[in-house]
Amino acid sequence: MGNDLEKKGANDDLISLDGSSGQIDLSGLSAEAKEELKKYALRKKIDLAHSVNETQRDLQATSAAVDNMADATRRMSESGDAVTIRQSIENSVGKTEILMGNTEEAKRGDVDKDNKTWMYAVGGVAILLIVASMLGS
Repeated sequence: MGNDLEKKGANDDLISLDGSSGQIDLSGLSAEAKEELKKYALRKKIDLAHSVNETQRDLQATSAAVDNMADATRRMSESGDAVTIRQSIENSVGKTEILMGNTEEAKRGDVDKDNKTWMYAVGGVAILLIVASMLGS
């Protein structure tokens, strides 16, 4: 199980940073410069993998929080209770403002107006509530 740089084998003068950008020709560089660039490319690949993992983890956490809030809101609404649930989540993905419920405050959707993410969060929550109600039927 080697890395992309080791797989090149036959041509040490090419370096690939990712699958979409093609290759960079290193043939005009010294052996030391080639080695340094290869090490740099590997570090960047590790950084990218770490960033992807962090983003996936944060998206999953945000999704779980929205799912839990939607479930609690649905259960309370079904039992006839008035409910407003508000949460703000900040992570590597950005800031997400969530507001849901069956009260006038929730219907107004008064979230942080300076942050446009609230529009996506409210839309996502609405879709989640629709899907949850369809699955519950």
